[in-house]
Formats: sequence, structure tokens, C-alpha cells
Amino acid sequence: MAKNLIGDNIRRILANNKATRKIGVPYKQVELAEAMGTSRQQIGAYVNGRHVMSTATLLKMADVLGVTQYELMGTEEDQTIFAIGREVEKSPILKELVKKVVAGEITDKQLNKVVEVITSLK
Repeated sequence: MAKNLIGDNIRRILANNKATRKIGVPYKQVELAEAMGTSRQQIGAYVNGRHVMSTATLLKMADVLGVTQYELMGTEEDQTIFAIGREVEKSPILKELVKKVVAGEITDKQLNKVVEVITSLK
């Protein structure tokens, strides 16, 4: 596990907000500090692992950043799972497929066949 997981996630989320031009969320630590009602130095202390934030602060920060608390606290593997979930949510057909897989209505063999067919379409 990363030494400063939350700090790394804050950096990643700010960079992602900037790259995607996400509206209404901070792109820089100074903007995050302003939105949180705290100092740039305090945000820097969280990002660099010098201070541990309270649960209330963590929840507020997640809200200000436009993410869930799990995205703010999660590991790289968690981030991959969240990204997959966001993509599934965008596609009604993927949602239906996942629903059927979870319900056990589609076997691994059937799912592999679906992947084969999709791969053959390239």
C-alpha cells in the first residue's frame, strides 16, 4: 500500500479535474484550500502526509473534489474498479450484461464466447 495514499489520490483527482475540465471543482491545491475554507499550507500538510484529516474533513474534501470518499481513500486497484463501474453505468447493454453475470444467468463459458465474438469484429 502507498505510504501517502490519500495525498497521492488528491494529486491525481486535481490533475484529472483539470485534464477533463470538470466544472465546479478545484484544479489546484490553492483552489481546494479556498473551497474547503482552510489554508494552502493545511492542504499541503494533508497531501504530503504531515497531517491526518478527520472523517468530517475527508467527507467534505471528497464532496468539494466531486468524488466519493472511497475514491479519495482508495488504492490503485479500487480506482480501476471505480473506473470500470463508471463505464458500465454509461452503457445500458453493459449494465444488463453485468446484471446477468452477477445473477449467474451467464456462465464464464458464455461470457468468453461473447468476448471471442467481439474480438473477431475488429
